[in-house]
Amino acid sequence: MTYIQHYRELRGITQVVLAEKLGVSQGAVSNWENGDRKPDVFMMKRIAEILGCTVDELLTEPKPIESSINKNERVGENA
Repeated sequence: MTYIQHYRELRGITQVVLAEKLGVSQGAVSNWENGDRKPDVFMMKRIAEILGCTVDELLTEPKPIESSINKNERVGENA
């Protein structure tokens, strides 16, 4: 499974726009996001470049925003 949809939506890009930038159909992007098909390695690199993330990020479940905050920083905010 990839997280193309997550990063695409995060960037405010539609499937149609992503497809145009990649030179593929909107259906291809939909198939990747639904897990019906998988983009090849070269396409994953192009997708990552367009979405401003890494291939690793496309293949790894995104972490919740709060998890990136250090626990000590949260405690300090409440003090």
